[in-house]
Amino acid sequence: MVVEWQMTAGRIRNAIVCLAVSVAAFGSGAACATPGAPAEPSIETSRLVDLLRAVPWQDEWDIVFEDLDVLSEWEGVVAPAREASLEEKVQWYSAIQGGLVVGLSMPLPDVWGFDTVDVDAQLTLWNPLDLKVVSGDLDTAALAAKLRGYGYEEAMHKEVPVFTWTPDAPEESVRFLPKAFGIIEDDSPALVVMAGSVLGGSDVAEDSATIEAAIDAYRGARSLADNEELVGVVEKLGRPGAAYLYRGAGLDRLIQEWGEDVRESILESVGPGHLDVYSMLAVARGLDSGRETIEFVLVYEDRETAGRNVAVVADRLEEGRSLTLDRPLGELFTVREVRAEGEYLRARVELIGEAAERERFFVDLVYQREYWFLTPGKYRD
Repeated sequence: MVVEWQMTAGRIRNAIVCLAVSVAAFGSGAACATPGAPAEPSIETSRLVDLLRAVPWQDEWDIVFEDLDVLSEWEGVVAPAREASLEEKVQWYSAIQGGLVVGLSMPLPDVWGFDTVDVDAQLTLWNPLDLKVVSGDLDTAALAAKLRGYGYEEAMHKEVPVFTWTPDAPEESVRFLPKAFGIIEDDSPALVVMAGSVLGGSDVAEDSATIEAAIDAYRGARSLADNEELVGVVEKLGRPGAAYLYRGAGLDRLIQEWGEDVRESILESVGPGHLDVYSMLAVARGLDSGRETIEFVLVYEDRETAGRNVAVVADRLEEGRSLTLDRPLGELFTVREVRAEGEYLRARVELIGEAAERERFFVDLVYQREYWFLTPGKYRD
């Protein structure tokens, strides 16, 4: 039986958003584009599962994903042509609030060979591997030529070219690039898998091994696309423009990594009631009738446990607090619904007030963990 708690959604102000994109390696920023009326995406299925095929099997994961085509359709804008100016590309990237998948910034042909406007979707796995996956109508020949020119070593792994950074590579040209690349052209669109960071000083041997593991996964070894629990959550999310998926130490354990003062502030912000421990969390950015929404999905062991926690999550969405904005969540979200659907607890909110007006709110929500209200346990009545 589906347990459901629902409130009437309020109205939200449509806002034109502008992301301050970091393009240190490529040029300066530009003014924000003015998007047209938002439109529902026409893409039939999420590309997230396709990208997960290139992520080796993990028992835990920390993943961010964004679909640039879906984001563009939401904002009523079209990606510029490759021949467009840097200013036009920055305007587009800003308008769609790109930038959730960190470490890529804005790939442009002068440095990367391929262009941001040719990317359709991208994913980063942070933990336990450092892996990025990009798909699209990518100029892979130009990327390979760039990497050869930078002095990357080239080898083949299962007939897939793998490029690995060497100390001979010119520092200024490659400092923002990963240390290892793999170019997979088995299907269309092409995939580029990347690991490590020249700037971050990662271990090049480990990065190369990560790329080989990604190629093995894509060629049939176990991948995260084989994880039924994860794929089940992805199917629940539908076609998100951006998403965060986490399975690992619970938020109640992650809090312990902070100093005492910060821990106290976090625990005070959680909200009322006892929330049972869940095995996985997903947070997705969506659009509903032109209004920006965020969905939170918690995975429990059974439908009874999921149903028992519906009222707790609903109360916390009203009474928890945002530490970043120092506001009650009830002033930032209008709760559309909180319900248990089998073993999944799903909560969907509409952005209002400062959350609706804030530039790249979803990106900040993910990176600043503005979902402490989902911390398991009880911290106040």
